Amino acid sequence: MMKSGEAHRQLRKIFEPAFTPLAIRDYTSAIDTITQEQLGKWCESGEWQTPREWALLAMRIFFVCAFGEANEERMARLASLFENWTAGFNSIIPFAIPGTLLGRAHYNRNELDKELLAMIDEFKTKNPKGSEAAKKSVMGRLCYAVDEDGKEPTQKVLLDNLRFFLVAGFDTTKASFGAISRFITENHDLESALVEECRSLKDPIDIDEIKNEAPILNAVLAETWRLVAPLSSHAGIATEDLHYKSYVLPKGILLAHDIHGHNVMNDTLYPDAAKFHFERWLPKDHPLYN
Repeated sequence: MMKSGEAHRQLRKIFEPAFTPLAIRDYTSAIDTITQEQLGKWCESGEWQTPREWALLAMRIFFVCAFGEANEERMARLASLFENWTAGFNSIIPFAIPGTLLGRAHYNRNELDKELLAMIDEFKTKNPKGSEAAKKSVMGRLCYAVDEDGKEPTQKVLLDNLRFFLVAGFDTTKASFGAISRFITENHDLESALVEECRSLKDPIDIDEIKNEAPILNAVLAETWRLVAPLSSHAGIATEDLHYKSYVLPKGILLAHDIHGHNVMNDTLYPDAAKFHFERWLPKDHPLYN
């Protein structure tokens, strides 16, 4: 009844190996190290950290996992270009006239693309096919992935997806950080139980242990993403006429699915859906299950 595009499905199939549980194991050490170092610095400073600082942390983690390093000067430039580009989404003038909000957004988008293309070229030059980074990093798995015809992704495809990952790292991950922090601080009993559970986990972190031996952490993540979905809506195209009450949605129409609205209003699927109840995701034999 709905389609999101065959090209998208093909790309997803090609890039999936970069994000399988097996592949993620190659990134966990970097993720843990960067996070612990940054949290340590923040704790020592005793200062309140703005959402932008959390966004920069998320972006730094991604680029280290993707490229093996995160040059701070380059990170700052990427963040500035990204913010100036996305600011144009709020433009009331739908034309990219020089000097206007949308005009500046187009300029910064072009500069952002130049920076990302330079990073792709630099990575390929330093890490040819068959190298360790080509096998173990996100970027290596993306650059040298092949489709059914044995063709590697084009530069445009790599750029489009790298730009998407930048959005995910700088924007949606930041939102998740904020939402998780808010829900935990509003529930002190949860905070205590979660701290106790996390302290019982091995060091360094083990993906299988987190998946199988951290029910509270996984429940908090699931409930947070239910209420504050990383992707609040999703677009699709109707492949046939759709009928809803007295409405007819003709074949070919573009529809936006309100994921957030569905999750917070569906009391049948999620009792008391508008409120945070991490307990709903716990195993039934867990002491905190309700």
